[in-house]
Amino acid sequence: WRLEVEAPKPLDALLTQHLELARFERELADNNTLRISRNELRRLVISAPDEARRLLEAEGYFAAQITTRVEDEVEGKPVVVTIKVVPGELTRISKVQVIYEGALDLALSQDDARAQSLTEGILQNWALPVGEVFRQSVWSSAKNAALARLRSQGYPTASWSGTSVTVDATEGKAKLFLVGDSGPAFVFGDIRVEGLSRQPASAVLNLAPFKAGDSYEEKLVLDWQERIQKLNLFENVFVATEFDPTQADATPVVVQLDELPLQAATVGVGVSSDTGPRVSGEHLHRNLWGLAWQAKTALQIGKRESRGQV
Repeated sequence: WRLEVEAPKPLDALLTQHLELARFERELADNNTLRISRNELRRLVISAPDEARRLLEAEGYFAAQITTRVEDEVEGKPVVVTIKVVPGELTRISKVQVIYEGALDLALSQDDARAQSLTEGILQNWALPVGEVFRQSVWSSAKNAALARLRSQGYPTASWSGTSVTVDATEGKAKLFLVGDSGPAFVFGDIRVEGLSRQPASAVLNLAPFKAGDSYEEKLVLDWQERIQKLNLFENVFVATEFDPTQADATPVVVQLDELPLQAATVGVGVSSDTGPRVSGEHLHRNLWGLAWQAKTALQIGKRESRGQV
């Protein structure tokens, strides 16, 4: 038997790739010893329209007409199974409604500017606005992106308590409805620095872009971690917050550090056609005289050129 898919591009490729009939055809082509019974083929043909409909609906075609045809058996020739698709009109978004529960809903009711900016930003960056074609993959990614934004800007335990899509296939319209449970609003609390023995805590704490009592933002935590890494004082840096809803009003921040050696030195020898032979050395002290200063000294002595730097 042989499968033929009659559908507009790129839907023909989609069905040819993912239909179970097509998968069986590829497996049989790759392995001549495999066989499929007539009953199994009949089952695959019967289930093909429902399979195809699910695949098409995921791409926004909710009014597709799908027919199957199986040619009569002719000795010496493969039976041709044809799936014909008339996809119809694409379904487009006609309405998007997002409501919130939890601390974010309370903040919105109090006209909190930060909460309003957050929710407006979610709608402005929503991947399925009114007029856009509904696609299942985009619907999933849009929900994930909106939830990630909620979690990164003050509500790290946020979740969707309900989402739904209502499709009118006749009109080609889809309505989206989402309920977001923000959970509590988290606020930075005390900072605990772990792993210090040679460096002062001030070297880390002075770089913090937030203070206790500020609203939690994931970007501030990541920015701080990057700043600490650039100090060239630590081999490993990890800044983490503990999202315990019972401590949301003072979320502890933990900084875990692995210090680099207090001093480091390198020596080298070299030669070049311009300056001839040379020897060099560098020394780095990461906490000079306990003053939280870094000091680097370099010296090069050569036949034609010497130089030093502090």
